[in-house]
Amino acid sequence: MISSDLPKLARELKTNGKHITIETAGIAYIPEMPCDLMSISPKLSNSEPDEPKLAAIHRNSKLDLAVLEELIDHYNYQLKFVVDSEADLPEIEETIEKLTNAEREKIMLMPQAATRQELLAKSPMVADMCKRTGCAFGQRLQVLLWNNRKGT
Repeated sequence: MISSDLPKLARELKTNGKHITIETAGIAYIPEMPCDLMSISPKLSNSEPDEPKLAAIHRNSKLDLAVLEELIDHYNYQLKFVVDSEADLPEIEETIEKLTNAEREKIMLMPQAATRQELLAKSPMVADMCKRTGCAFGQRLQVLLWNNRKGT
């Protein structure tokens, strides 16, 4: 859900000299959103909820290529794919191939991990995927530093 006040807030922050990064799943395009970086994290099938009703909603709204292309065309961007396993790579590559305007050097792969242990276990696999694909490695610094501790 997008707050109707977000563009106004972003304009006020920009007027006050703040750097603005908008974090989005890439399912909605808001024209003229003031930001320095649009950080777009398209949802893959690995993010599908277990509950059937929520899973159906997720499948129907998780990826909108037209919206992704609009965001890429109109903003300085990065595409950040969250990787759970090696099996995610074909879906990532398929998504990238369908986008006519994505630049490989603006694409990141980031381990899916909620704990430091998961992050350390998955990072070498994701780093290897980055070497093979030419994508950048996206770190989860908050997980590395605070390990899933609430309030951090």
